[in-house]
Amino acid sequence: MGKRRTNGEGTVYRRRDGRWTARYYDASGVRRAVYGSNRAEVSAKLRAHLKDVDDDLPAVEFEQETLEAFLRRWLDDYRTGARKYNTGRGYESYINNHVVPALGRIRVAKLSPQDVQSFYRDLLTKKRLSPTTVRHIHAMLGLALKRATAWGLARRNVATLVNAPRRAPFEAQPYTAEEAQRFVEAVQGDDLAALYILAVSTGMREGELLALRWSDVDFKTGVLRVQRNVVRPRGGGFRFEDPKSASGRRAIKLPPVALEALLAHSVAQKSQQLRKGDRWEALDLVFPNKYGRPLEPTNLIRRFRLLLPEAGLRVVRFQDLRHTFATLQVTFDTPPKIAAAMLGHSNPQVTLSIYQHAATYMQEAATERMDALLRGGRADKQDARAATRRKHGNQNGSAANRAPIAQPR
Repeated sequence: MGKRRTNGEGTVYRRRDGRWTARYYDASGVRRAVYGSNRAEVSAKLRAHLKDVDDDLPAVEFEQETLEAFLRRWLDDYRTGARKYNTGRGYESYINNHVVPALGRIRVAKLSPQDVQSFYRDLLTKKRLSPTTVRHIHAMLGLALKRATAWGLARRNVATLVNAPRRAPFEAQPYTAEEAQRFVEAVQGDDLAALYILAVSTGMREGELLALRWSDVDFKTGVLRVQRNVVRPRGGGFRFEDPKSASGRRAIKLPPVALEALLAHSVAQKSQQLRKGDRWEALDLVFPNKYGRPLEPTNLIRRFRLLLPEAGLRVVRFQDLRHTFATLQVTFDTPPKIAAAMLGHSNPQVTLSIYQHAATYMQEAATERMDALLRGGRADKQDARAATRRKHGNQNGSAANRAPIAQPR
């Protein structure tokens, strides 16, 4: 057996199978061990761990675990913890398509800030991902590596030491008030007219609209309650989830134009249900497919995109109907807190960012109106004075017949 160190410095010894071992106590008082093929290797590991203890950093175990193996284990735990399905699916895509090919073979304990920073740079320059997408990947890595440090797999969360790319410029293309009016007129007669009108008049999300049930609509009070969201798991089917956040579960007062559209839609749907008979699945959905099941989002988006050019409208994303609602609230002088409640924003900063964007646009329009008013104002006044002179001239005779005004000498 090898020479032992003094108490508190750790113990190095050779086992019967020939493998060298060092035991020590970490900062929390838990006994740990490291292993190696010779004394020098184990001693080096021990010194590193004892330095971590002195620095009050967590000890690192399972040093051979790769980032790929850890992330897959972490993702399984993340999904088990009643997390949102779509978020987990997005994380899986980031891990499989981006993180694993670039960093998957690196051991969690050896992952450096330089590795992560280079990874982000390649995503931006070589893969041409948007800054927003890279920020989402950064947020996921930070969340996962935070758990790795808690589990003792890493000494620090290197994601916190890396600069994420700046947020991409606001890309929403909301309709103006005039365009919104034309949009509502254009969708009249469409099977999904009520859905489109709800989207632009309430700011509801796509998944919230497709999960809406008739029991959520109170026609007497004119109030609609957002209770759930519909998601499409990989492999087919559907399932309902709670809204994205607690604030997503909300009550919305409907404008009459939306109530009228829903009433007409209800009558049309009852006729369709009678025609389908037993083939209709009674899920109480407001906007189902032709058999009563949730409408496929891809079908909704396809129909929406075909509708716009036919109506002579500017082509926007379906999500821009939500941005249209938010932007119009600025023109109505709706307080941001009220708008945030109507939109179901968990973070008021999101609402404020939309307000700021809309306010910038409105400042440009206001500046143009002010310029036109000031320029046109002078012309109008001159025209008015000329008209007054002509009027008085007609009453008192022509200017030629009037006595000239004495000029100063």
